[in-house]
Amino acid sequence: MIRHYELGLVINPDLAEDQIEAQVLRVGQAIETRNGQITHLDKWGRRRMSYPIDRHRDGYYAFIDMDLDTTAVREVENLLRVQENVMRHLITMIDPRTIEERRRRHEQEANRAAAAAAMAAQRAADVAAAQAAQAARASEAAQPGETMPASEAAPPSQTAPATDAAETGESATPALPATPQASETTETAEDAPAAPVTDETTPEA
Repeated sequence: MIRHYELGLVINPDLAEDQIEAQVLRVGQAIETRNGQITHLDKWGRRRMSYPIDRHRDGYYAFIDMDLDTTAVREVENLLRVQENVMRHLITMIDPRTIEERRRRHEQEANRAAAAAAMAAQRAADVAAAQAAQAARASEAAQPGETMPASEAAPPSQTAPATDAAETGESATPALPATPQASETTETAEDAPAAPVTDETTPEA
């Protein structure tokens, strides 16, 4: 008869990561070769134990949810007893409703992780698009002969008026009005008319 079980493992923490993975894989293969089905694998990692085991204060914890025939449970237990790297193991029967609740929880966690990954990818795409647009604007601004936008032009009060002095050859400074010369406005003594001479004599007394 197939029932739902949970297998708890405490593995020697002195093993390398790949050795721990290989140990968990061997246990899973032992379950599957006995027509069992693993429904979920939860790796807790290295944790402090409540009491030392073989002079170890820590252990690597892993939990396996499985569907297994009741006659094969004893075979799996006997196999785990001879595994040197498995310091402790425990197989407990669990209620099917608990299994279903765990499955829903695992699915929700997976969905949240997928949504978070999608949001992170979207943010990365938005940042890349913004950087590309900024680089394009900078490239356009660096091209020669491009007219400066009106918003970036200097205010009229700060811009000097353009002159055509270079083209006409005239000085940029406006000419002052000529001062009239003295020779043109005053008459000389030679040009003035002479005073008339009279022959009148003073009468004798």
